[in-house]
Amino acid sequence: MRAVGWLVVTMVFAAACSSSGSSSAGSPVSQQPGASLRLYTHCGIDGFKLGSKFYALTPRQAANVKVPIGWGNPFEDGRVRVGLGGVAVFTSKGRDFRFRISTRKTLRPCY
Repeated sequence: MRAVGWLVVTMVFAAACSSSGSSSAGSPVSQQPGASLRLYTHCGIDGFKLGSKFYALTPRQAANVKVPIGWGNPFEDGRVRVGLGGVAVFTSKGRDFRFRISTRKTLRPCY
């Protein structure tokens, strides 16, 4: 049976994410190493659940997103830093993707 729409994320906090700095885009995001995150990439990059919150790609990135060459399928391991205003940045192999807290609870269906 194929599970669709659920993402299991194993989080192991390596550093506190309460320190803030400035990202290159100007939104405050923690400069700490962040937490380990296994991002589901099989049907593209959509979002992830962290604690009780679901984070979805920012609208600007969602319009153009493609899974980078060299990333894993169905998962890519990386780091996530959470900042002010519900912004989270996932980084893996030199690529950053910005996410915001969403009212959604799960990933979009994958067919």
